[in-house]
Amino acid sequence: YAFFPEKAKDLPQMLQKVRAGVQSLYSIAYESSNLEKDGSWRKIEIETKRKGIKLKYRDGYYATP
Repeated sequence: YAFFPEKAKDLPQMLQKVRAGVQSLYSIAYESSNLEKDGSWRKIEIETKRKGIKLKYRDGYYATP
C-alpha cells in the first residue's frame, strides 16, 4: 500500500489504515520434509476453512543450495 497525504491533518487517518492492515496480517513458517537442495520448484498451497478470507502467498520456491 502507498499513502500520499496532502496535509499533516491527513496523517492520523492514514496511520489508522496502516495499523488496521498490519493487524490483519499473519506470518507462518514452513519446513519441508524434503531436505534435498536440488534446485527443483516446490509448489506452495495454503487453504483456510474460514469463508470469505482472501489469502495472499507466493506460488512456491526453488530448493536451491
